[in-house]
Amino acid sequence: MMPEFRPRLAAALLAAAALVLSTAAAAPAKPAARPNWSATVTTSSIGAYSVGNPAAKVKLVEYFSYTCHICGDFAKAGSAPLKTQYIDTGLVLFEYRNLVRDPIDMTAALLARCGGPKAFAGNHAAIFAGQPALLDKVTKASDAQKSAWFEGTTGQRARRIAADTGLAAIMTARGYTAAQQNACLDNEVAQAELTGMTNIGRNADRVAGTPAFFINGRDSRRHRLARRSKRNSTRRSRPRKSRRIPPIRRDRDMTLLRTALLTSITALALAACGDSKTADPAKEQAVISKVAAPAGKSWSQTVVKTPEGGVLMGNPDAPIKLIEYGSLTCSHCADFSNTSHEELARDFVDTGRVSFEMRNYVRDPIDLTAAAVIHCAPVERYFPLTENTFASQADLFAAAQANGPAAEAAMQLPPAQRFPALAKALKLDAFFQARGMTAEQVNSCLANTANLEALEKGVNAANEQFNIQGTPTFIINGAVAEGVGTWPVLKDRLRTLGAR
Repeated sequence: MMPEFRPRLAAALLAAAALVLSTAAAAPAKPAARPNWSATVTTSSIGAYSVGNPAAKVKLVEYFSYTCHICGDFAKAGSAPLKTQYIDTGLVLFEYRNLVRDPIDMTAALLARCGGPKAFAGNHAAIFAGQPALLDKVTKASDAQKSAWFEGTTGQRARRIAADTGLAAIMTARGYTAAQQNACLDNEVAQAELTGMTNIGRNADRVAGTPAFFINGRDSRRHRLARRSKRNSTRRSRPRKSRRIPPIRRDRDMTLLRTALLTSITALALAACGDSKTADPAKEQAVISKVAAPAGKSWSQTVVKTPEGGVLMGNPDAPIKLIEYGSLTCSHCADFSNTSHEELARDFVDTGRVSFEMRNYVRDPIDLTAAAVIHCAPVERYFPLTENTFASQADLFAAAQANGPAAEAAMQLPPAQRFPALAKALKLDAFFQARGMTAEQVNSCLANTANLEALEKGVNAANEQFNIQGTPTFIINGAVAEGVGTWPVLKDRLRTLGAR
């Protein structure tokens, strides 16, 4: 999915708060007896919970979702240092705002509010601690279970979801009885507050993805995008030079995390799980009828190249058109491929309701090399080779690490020699030869710089049209579905749109 922030989140947040506090008035002298600010919880007029000193110089707001894995990363890695160094000292007031993306998220949000403001932080942490198991249960749930998640009132849906996903077990372990949990799930006031909070995030604050952070009322993501847009417009006014694919290096987003708070939290927002612009995920749409495939073949065997440089599987006239911008060196993309490809083809593409187009969003020389070779293979081999590459991603990374000097030497060669040499240095040539391509096919493909330039043009076009901020990014019927980063969430979104 996206750049991987995980353990660095805490350091990013600490650096961030330091920046904001350094630009504010000097902190007052420490009182003789410091209040326990992390135990000071207030409720805002919109129903959001705030922890810390109400008079703090820095007011930090997070819009989050319980089904957003990056929000989970932030909760696990950032909560302790945020509490001890900023909230406990009275320097930061931290406000939690839900941006509900789907019925599972709504269920978790209702349960987190069990026990009121004082119990919220503990419930919140427990739910995020159990998020990996929760999402795994969502993936493994039966069709009958998932159909029931969309039937009845919000409370009735939530009870089924809580039982099926393990959320009820999490709350039971925290001491809540079944009756108490049911009362929380049936609480119409809480449901209305969460819906209202979500609407404020979407419409008033224009939140496009979670986690989203506001520092003293300032949207860190929009501030950075505005600066980027201004910088890009200045660059476009200059004579354009061809971009050289850089040598193998760490992702630039990782470097951003070592800077101060505004840029650090912005980096999180730019990699957000997000909220879909395709439809209201809480509202189920009418079931779409199946469409028969051409005689003698299935829709998943119908594969064509598209004018945009992608490869499309399925019914070209499908009512739901799904596009993935993915990178072969993105671990989240590999997770998505490894967990989705069989079920996506069988239960969605083969019904004729959904078409799936993959567009390569190349990020580095390894990615570019592998993607070019896959595009040079016969079109019917595109998806099997892509899936093989994702499944072998760890081995490819190990080869890159072991052969770094040879790869760096290859990058110094002229373009027509550079990528054949890089493929050899990183054992990519042997990888694709083991999967049916000849050495001559691999070398001639990579020596033809037009193949590489076509992929680069695809990246530029994606940025212009959709402002891609991370991989994987999904487009559903022409709109960015920023809330979709994993197969369980995407599957539920497709079902909500009628593919069930």
